[in-house]
Amino acid sequence: MYLETGKYYHVFYLRKLVVYIHNNPVHHGFFKSPGEWFHSSYNGVIKNENHFIDSGIVLKWFSDVKKFVLCHKTTPDFDSDYTFE
Repeated sequence: MYLETGKYYHVFYLRKLVVYIHNNPVHHGFFKSPGEWFHSSYNGVIKNENHFIDSGIVLKWFSDVKKFVLCHKTTPDFDSDYTFE
């Protein structure tokens, strides 16, 4: 958890943004889950095989892989904080 002023809320926003982006093809009916979209970073984050983003940092925002996957199974909602603390 980030304790510096503003960073804690920054992580909430980043969680929401990642879930929103990964679920966008699902929301529009192209796929049933974010892992089906070939061009998504979703699978790369889970497998730690993404060469464009630091998967470790992204997973840190969600605490772990299990919570990352759990958040992606919910409907993207910018009113939700995806809090685990």
